[in-house]
Amino acid sequence: MDNSSGGATLDWSSLRPEIQSSAFCRQCRNIDFDHSEWNLSRNMRDLERSSPDCALCRLFVQSLADANLKSGEPVILIRDNKSHVVRLPGQDMPVISLYSEPDFASKNLSAPPPGLPLLTKMGSPQQKKLLNAWINLCNKTHNCSLDTANRSAPGRHMPTRLISVGDDYTSTIRLVDSIELSNDKYVALSHRWGDVSNQKMVRTTVSNIDDFKKEIRFESLPRTFQDAVKIARLIGVPFLWIDSLCIIQGDEEDWAKEAARMEEVFSYAYCVFAATSAKSSLGGFLGDREPRPSVAVSTSGNRMYLSKYIDDFEKDVEHGLLNTRGWVLQERALARRTIHITSTQIYWECGHGIYCETLAQLENPQSRLLGDAHFPESSFRYYKYKDEWIRLLQYIQELYSGLTLGYLTDRPKAMQGIEKRIARVFKSQARYGIYEVFFSRTMLWTASVTGGLTRIDPVGGKRVPSWSWMSYAGRITYMDIPFRKVLWLENLKNPFDTDQSLELWDEHLSGVANDLVVDAWEGMAEIVFDCGFDQNNRHAWKCVLLGKEGAVNSLKESVYYALIIRPVNAMDSSKYERVGAGRLNHWQISHKTQDVVII
Repeated sequence: MDNSSGGATLDWSSLRPEIQSSAFCRQCRNIDFDHSEWNLSRNMRDLERSSPDCALCRLFVQSLADANLKSGEPVILIRDNKSHVVRLPGQDMPVISLYSEPDFASKNLSAPPPGLPLLTKMGSPQQKKLLNAWINLCNKTHNCSLDTANRSAPGRHMPTRLISVGDDYTSTIRLVDSIELSNDKYVALSHRWGDVSNQKMVRTTVSNIDDFKKEIRFESLPRTFQDAVKIARLIGVPFLWIDSLCIIQGDEEDWAKEAARMEEVFSYAYCVFAATSAKSSLGGFLGDREPRPSVAVSTSGNRMYLSKYIDDFEKDVEHGLLNTRGWVLQERALARRTIHITSTQIYWECGHGIYCETLAQLENPQSRLLGDAHFPESSFRYYKYKDEWIRLLQYIQELYSGLTLGYLTDRPKAMQGIEKRIARVFKSQARYGIYEVFFSRTMLWTASVTGGLTRIDPVGGKRVPSWSWMSYAGRITYMDIPFRKVLWLENLKNPFDTDQSLELWDEHLSGVANDLVVDAWEGMAEIVFDCGFDQNNRHAWKCVLLGKEGAVNSLKESVYYALIIRPVNAMDSSKYERVGAGRLNHWQISHKTQDVVII
């Protein structure tokens, strides 16, 4: 991050270590830090032995702890003067970050940039300055504002309810109906409920909603919710949205209505707090962090800071426990900007990249997509060709399919906001992960490993159709089908290609299926089955041919992309369910056809 966008507002004297040359061992005092190669002339065992008495040896040991170096191997470090980090030879991941004094860095372009060797204290005035600097930078110079980020949203919407947190600890916390508010600025919390019993979970119900509209005692809130209140007050936002408090729990009608509005809830939030470090609502995310190992050294005309490298957004955020949740993918994608609060540091993510609490700025391929305030418009504008759009759509759906949900029946709902947003960009209709504009391709999904999915049983509601991957638990992938080489067939009626409202659609797919040549089953290596189905009655199974690759007028040279279906029950030969998909050769397909309905 540019120093003027955050660093200039901070009190640097409290965020940097002092020169400790007297606390260095003789070998460390002889290191030429201006040189591109630092030969420490010692191995890890030597560094560990001297680390109690040498601050620099201690930093090296702490920074190299995860490098899996052999204890007897001499340690050599390489200084990268372009990115201002230190690496082990032949490795991409840095182990040490380098920083300069702000004044020196501004006058010496080749010097390391200014940065924070020591992080601000959680919830402190220093941290408030940094968070507000990020917000002001984004408001003034980025195109992540509410007006520009939601051009495609159909109208202006607020969550039905919000939590009023006021200005400071003296303010009364209470639940409010947003229709009564003139101030529409609120933040939303993205968090894990965790394995919390009903007795410990504070939530709004039909029986307590009137009491919560009068007051919600701060002390009664779990730590994660308390911390969200503190951060909202810290950045001066008076209202907060938390799912378990702003949606009436146990009220199916209210839950269904609010779940369908998740796109608006996260799109219109001033920003989103991602409680990445909190394992549950009880854990909190503003606790003390491990001190960052850092030392100050003298170089030619400069004081330079060496700190353990911690700018790892992929590890801290994308591989963090919070981002294994299916709902969180949607919350992150639909947010205009997100403050990720991890156990290592705080990250700011918006359409202009990732900003670290250390003042570093990162680029990340996934963040360019999911962190985009205009999701997914900017990405689809960047990619010019239809095949790139398809691969991007498939990537998003594959990513989501591998995430977890507390209730498997939420699989369609937790993707609904993303699906609506993508469908608008494509000027298309969509249902259960299948898109009108790419109908056949989006139908040709498979389990990531054959038989690797489990059918989700409905709980008090209708079952998702078998033709959708959302009716299964488990990771999916899409068939690798070449572009511009496949003739798409019309054996399955596109349900979106009609004047009839989707609200009246029974979610059945009508089509024409071919019999399979039973003797050819041994050659089904390119068929991926969804679940571990009983194949005893596979003579009744059929295929629906969706695409043909090869010579247009030649049957024998063609390969077909197909769904494999079977009768739902032996008494009704007209209704079928999907059991897999894959590639079929012509000799595996019978000429005998039948009209079918896939449910």
